[in-house]
Amino acid sequence: MEYEEGMLTLDECDKKAIRKVSLNKFYKKSTTLGRGYFGIVRKIVHKKTGLSYAAKYIKKNKSEENWLEAIHHEIAVLQSVSTLHSQNLVHMDIKSDNILLSEPDSFDNIKLCDFGLAKCLESGKEVRTTQGTLDYVPPEVLKQKPITKKSDVWSIGVLTYYLVSGYTPFTVKTDFKTMTNIENGILEFGEESFRSISVECIDFIKSMLVVDPDLRPTVDELLQHAWFSTDI
Repeated sequence: MEYEEGMLTLDECDKKAIRKVSLNKFYKKSTTLGRGYFGIVRKIVHKKTGLSYAAKYIKKNKSEENWLEAIHHEIAVLQSVSTLHSQNLVHMDIKSDNILLSEPDSFDNIKLCDFGLAKCLESGKEVRTTQGTLDYVPPEVLKQKPITKKSDVWSIGVLTYYLVSGYTPFTVKTDFKTMTNIENGILEFGEESFRSISVECIDFIKSMLVVDPDLRPTVDELLQHAWFSTDI
């Protein structure tokens, strides 16, 4: 695999391994799980085993430059993960819509999906992006500064805030004002929404939603936070 502005490419062997038969030959399409700008995620069921999967359907828009390279990039990212950051990969679209549960009402097997905006970081090379979901996008993206692994940490902070309160921290009526809130790190914890939320949880969120990426913790440091050792 090669690096080019945060994009991965497939080698010729991997390209040849891509099957060109219809998915319908092996799987039965079921319900639609979600829709995005680039495609649709559907539940599919393997005809022989009965196992269910989430499948991403991407429109092959030949009018857009490098559409095939973008698809190859996402395949290459999926091949590379164990944990993302240890492979110098950043997701860049961590949000509630991209968190899947393997079983209803069970948190034993949580999946992160949709790696279409993921980028590969290489030492000595800067990677920038203008893509992302506004409510979750970090300040450095809006300011067109280089992204880092800490960019994902910001999005995790927004996601945590949303999960415990029911709304995202920077979103207001207009996109311009939302961007202003993000760029300036204007963060509030409303008494009504956070009355029953622990001090440790609020500190956990605050540690991630810092405008300067260098001051945010790493993912490994987050796992050592006091909130995770607090008795519930």
